[in-house]
Amino acid sequence: MSRPLVGRSPLPSAKPLIARVPIALAILLAIASALAPTMAGASPLVPTVEVQAYQGGVGWLAPDASGGSSGGDGTGRPLEMLRVTLDAPAHSDGLSLSVYQNGGWQGPVGSGQAAGGAGGGSIQAVRLSLTGEAADAYDLVYRTSCVDVGWLGWASEGEVSGAPGFLAAEAIQVALVPKGGVLPQGGGSPTTSAPGIQFAGYVNGKGWDGPRASGNGVGEGGRALLGFSASVTGDGRMEGSIRYRVSTFAGWQGWAADGGEACAIDAGRPIQAIQLKLTGTIAKRYDLWYHVYAPGYGWLGYATDGATAGTTGLRIAAEAVQIFLVPKGAQAPGSTARPTVDVSEFSKIGWQNPRGYYQVSCRNVLPRPGAYWPFNYVTPSRIAVDASRDDCVQAFVQRAREYVGTPYVWDYACAPGVGVDCVGLVYQCAYATGMDMGEFNPWDHWATGPNGWHSHDAANLWNYGKIQRLPISQREYGDLIFFPGHVGIYVGGDQMINAWSPGVGVVYSSIWSLSPLGVGRLYVR
Repeated sequence: MSRPLVGRSPLPSAKPLIARVPIALAILLAIASALAPTMAGASPLVPTVEVQAYQGGVGWLAPDASGGSSGGDGTGRPLEMLRVTLDAPAHSDGLSLSVYQNGGWQGPVGSGQAAGGAGGGSIQAVRLSLTGEAADAYDLVYRTSCVDVGWLGWASEGEVSGAPGFLAAEAIQVALVPKGGVLPQGGGSPTTSAPGIQFAGYVNGKGWDGPRASGNGVGEGGRALLGFSASVTGDGRMEGSIRYRVSTFAGWQGWAADGGEACAIDAGRPIQAIQLKLTGTIAKRYDLWYHVYAPGYGWLGYATDGATAGTTGLRIAAEAVQIFLVPKGAQAPGSTARPTVDVSEFSKIGWQNPRGYYQVSCRNVLPRPGAYWPFNYVTPSRIAVDASRDDCVQAFVQRAREYVGTPYVWDYACAPGVGVDCVGLVYQCAYATGMDMGEFNPWDHWATGPNGWHSHDAANLWNYGKIQRLPISQREYGDLIFFPGHVGIYVGGDQMINAWSPGVGVVYSSIWSLSPLGVGRLYVR
C-alpha cells in the first residue's frame, strides 16, 4: 500500500480549475477594455466644452470646464476676447462662436479659436451653437454676467446672450446639456437693454399730454402746465429711479418718483420750474438734461442733475418741458446758458408806489437779523415782477382771509395759527406783496415786551408810517381802517378783517364797531 507524501497539499481537481479560468479572463478583459482608450491617449466618448476668456487689464484667464465660468462677475473688468473649445470624439462636429464688439457682430469662429480682439473694446454679447452630429444629441447653453447688472438668464443654440450696444460682459458660463434634458434655471431673459424714460404733463384745460420718450416734449403754447409725471422704462435689471419736483406759485412742492404725480392738479396751481434727478446705478450710467418753455422767454437753457429749470418767483407758468436721457458725460443736447430766470435778477418792473411810500416787490422780505422762531416768520411775496396795483391789493386781502381764526396774541406778528395782534396781521399781509416796512416787523414788534414802545405800533403806523392818509369816506377795498390803538383791513360792505382781542382772534367785524380815525392806504393810486 502506498504512503502519502509528507508536507505536500493534495493537487486540486481539474474541474474547479477549469471553472475559475473564464471568470478571471472576463475580469482581465473588462479592465483592459476600460484602460485601452486612456492608454491610447483618446478622449472619453461623452463630449466636453471648455471656455476661456481674455479680460481687459488682466489677459487670458485659466480655462474652465463644462458648466464652469470664466471672468470675474462683479469686478467690472470687461471681456475682450473669448475662446470656446469642444471635445467630442464620438461625433463629427464642432461649434460656432460670435461676439458683439465695436458696435457689431464679429465672427463666427470655430472650436478653440479666439473671437474678439484685445484692446478692441468690450464684448457685449455672445452667440454659440453646435454644428454637425453633436447638435443632434446635445444643446450648448450659456449665459453672461454684465457690468452693473450681473448674471442674465440662460441662452441656447444661437440665441443672443448679453447686452448688445449697452453693457460690457464681465463673465461667461458655458455648458452642454443632452438633447431633451433639463436646462439650467434662473436669471430670466438672456438679454437686457438700456433703460429709458417716459414723462407726461398735465395741460390746463386739456388734460394729460403724453407719455413721451426721451428727446420729446410735453405741453402746448398758451396753456399752463399744472402737473408732471415721469418714470424709468426698460426691463428693470439696472437699479435706479427718477425723482422730480415742481415749483408752483405757492413755492416748491414735495418730491415725487417713478410715475407719481407732481403738483396738485385739482388746485389749479401752474408749474413755474422743475427739478429732476436719477438715482442708483442708472445715475452712474446716464444724465438727464431738461429745459422749460416760459412765456416771454421762450425755451430756456438746459439743466441737469437736480438743478432748476424754469422761472422762480415771477409767477410765470411753464408751458412745456423737454427731457433727454443721455449716456453719462455726453454733451448737452443744446445750450446750457440761463436755465433759470429768478426773481432775484429783477427790481420791481410792474406797478410801484410813488417814492416816499412803502414799496412792493416780487422778492421776499428777509427776517430781522438775529430773530428766531416764531418771530422770524415772514410771508413770502406772492406778486409777480409785473404785478399790477390790483394784483397787490388782492394778494394783501387774500392773505388776511387766510389768517381768519388765528389766535390774538399781544405783540405777535407770527404765522397763521400761531398768533397775531391787530398790526401784526397787517405786517404779514403786507409781506405777501414784498413790502418791507422797516421797523414795523415781527421781531421788533415783540422784542421790547408788553410795555415797550412797539406795543403801540398801530398808533405809530398811523402817525408816521409811509402810507397815504385819507378820510374814512374815501375808503376802498384793501385799505387800512385805523382806530385809536387798533387797525383792520377793509374788505368792502363796511366790513374789515382784524385781530379783535384775546379770546376772539382774527375775525370779520363792522368798521363801525369802533370809532374810525381814518383810512391808511398802502397801495397808493
